[in-house]
Amino acid sequence: MIRIEIEGPITSKKNQWRRRWKGVGLSASKKAEVDAVTWRLIAAWAGRPPLRDETIVWRFWSPRKDRDNLYTTMLDCMKAAGMIEDDRAEKMNGRHVLEPLIRDPVERLVLEIHAASDSEP
Repeated sequence: MIRIEIEGPITSKKNQWRRRWKGVGLSASKKAEVDAVTWRLIAAWAGRPPLRDETIVWRFWSPRKDRDNLYTTMLDCMKAAGMIEDDRAEKMNGRHVLEPLIRDPVERLVLEIHAASDSEP
């Protein structure tokens, strides 16, 4: 089992897209927040091969109620960090367990990654 803990804010990209002169994108501050999480994942993943059929247990601590939006942003960060090739089922079809959101003013995320051959978490 691999355990990765990300402390600090995990931004939600939902409703954060803005029209720009070259199309649509995130504001510089939102992009910096997403990039910060991506860099933390790159450091934690340390060049391992991408996940495919592993079970991932997700635990979010946040004062917000949008666990699904945090999850979606984290998948994008995982892709950018090389942890997954893509979030399509043919590239990553393991079990994802989203534990109930823990309401806390201090945001963090704990990922527990279990090999496909491991027993159920």
